[in-house]
Amino acid sequence: MKSKLLGKMVNVDCIITFQGKEQEFLNFDRYIQPINKSVNNQLIVEESILTSVIAKIEGSTDDLIKISLCLSNPELGGSDEEITSMGFGFLCRTNGKYYFQPDQRDELEERLVRTLGISSKTLALTKVDYNRITMDRILSENKFVNEVGYD
Repeated sequence: MKSKLLGKMVNVDCIITFQGKEQEFLNFDRYIQPINKSVNNQLIVEESILTSVIAKIEGSTDDLIKISLCLSNPELGGSDEEITSMGFGFLCRTNGKYYFQPDQRDELEERLVRTLGISSKTLALTKVDYNRITMDRILSENKFVNEVGYD
């Protein structure tokens, strides 16, 4: 059955976070056709958007941690109720944040991991030593500063 809701061309801004490398930023336009006015029952629409984002990621997605989305269109401004009444309530479900760590996933992320083969090396949130990652990054940046003579 075809949706009676109006689709919209939206601008998709993404921040993609990985476990072992720098974040990646994407921006593209995409037509989105909502299927109903619910917040929770449009996983197929969300899946389609995220699949588009993942297809645009350069390099490996084995250590993908999080995708943060911001969808914009002048007509999508306003309250959560207004957005939902236009059929874009799915934007409110996760506030545009999709986590791929094994202990952070919901049904949608699980399905994407299984079907697209992503995040196979991503550690659970409880297993990541963020102090070590931060220290490695500081040491790496400090090494660069010393090499170019800014110390």
